[in-house]
Amino acid sequence: MRVDPVQLIQFIVCQATEFGGSLTPIRVVKFLYLADLYHARENKGETLTGWPWKFVYFGPYCAESFLALKRAVDDGLIEAKPFESKYDDKDRFLYSCPSEKGSDFENQLSIYIWSSLKEAIKKWADDTPGLLDHVYYDTEPMEDVKRGDLLDFSKARLPIELPKLEMKKISKSKAEKAKQLISALREQYRASSYKLSEEKVQMVRDGAFRKSLPLVDDEDLEEGLSGIAEIGKVESS
Repeated sequence: MRVDPVQLIQFIVCQATEFGGSLTPIRVVKFLYLADLYHARENKGETLTGWPWKFVYFGPYCAESFLALKRAVDDGLIEAKPFESKYDDKDRFLYSCPSEKGSDFENQLSIYIWSSLKEAIKKWADDTPGLLDHVYYDTEPMEDVKRGDLLDFSKARLPIELPKLEMKKISKSKAEKAKQLISALREQYRASSYKLSEEKVQMVRDGAFRKSLPLVDDEDLEEGLSGIAEIGKVESS
């Protein structure tokens, strides 16, 4: 299956606009790569675009993606808004979907492909570092490749879905009995904890009492006296 990449770009950019984001060229390219990957996972390595993706400095790249991006702008399917970069004087653009435009391109895709693509766009539409990390480290064609290598989409595989665990239903009487047992265990725990804490307090009290015995053996001070009492050594004759 092959699709018009310009329509695919429109779909990606319009989804980002719907989520409140605008895409840089590099983010558009990486989302195109993810669209190819998701399709390859379901179709034995076949991609949507048929483009020759390579591993370059920022991960997956192909010149065809930038040519298609330019066509999408020229055809009025998306808008390119210039912005000033704080790093250099080159022309920079953010891409968004015109308010009157829309895309029903998802009808050409399986549920897995368009839902996965939407989820990725929602997550990384305004997060270039996060998107680059994902395509660089978490996608199968990027495994064990060197810079300049063509990417092999036959490595693509669907994520493993863990089986859902279903809890067995129990009768109301059994549920009530379980609650009673849990309540009884809770009370036993509280009782044992209270007893333990009381024993610890008593141990502290006993220790303090023993240490204070030499002091309480002395006569009480007369009320109203203040100052520091010094206890000297008494020598027996």
